[in-house]
Amino acid sequence: RREDGLSKYSKFLASKVASSGINAEYGETAASHINKYLQIDKKLISNIDDDVDGSFAVLKDAELRFINNLNNRFDSAVKENDEKGVDRFVKLYPLVGRREDGLSNYSKFLASKVASRGQHHLTNALKTSKDDKRWGVMFADTLTRLFEDTARIV
Repeated sequence: RREDGLSKYSKFLASKVASSGINAEYGETAASHINKYLQIDKKLISNIDDDVDGSFAVLKDAELRFINNLNNRFDSAVKENDEKGVDRFVKLYPLVGRREDGLSNYSKFLASKVASRGQHHLTNALKTSKDDKRWGVMFADTLTRLFEDTARIV
C-alpha cells in the first residue's frame, strides 16, 4: 500500500511540475515541487514500479529548465540592480538543491555592490581640496562610509 502511494505520488508530482509551467512568476511553487521531487527515494520507487522512469524524466527535465530559468532571472535582477529580485531568487537555490550556487551568486552580487560603493566614496574623497579642514582624515572618513555601506548592504 505504501509503495503504491509513493508511486502515485511521484506521478502526481511529475504532472504538477509539468502543469505549473516552471516559469519565473511561479518560482516558489515550482521550487517547492522540485524540492519534493528531490526528496523522493528514486531507488525505492523504481523497485516498485518500472513505469515511473517517465515521471522521473519529466521531473529531471523540469528541474534543469527551472535552474536555467532561475540563473537567468537572478542575472537579470543583478544587472537591473533589483535587490528585491535578487533576494527572492537567491532564496530559491537551496530549495532546488543548489545551495552552493546560490551562495556563490549572492557573494558575487554583494562583492560587486561593495566595490561599486567603495569606488564611489574613493572618487568623492579624491575630489576633496587640500584646503578642506577634513583633508587629514579624508581616507578615514571614506573607510567609515564604506564600512557603513557594507553593513547596510549585508
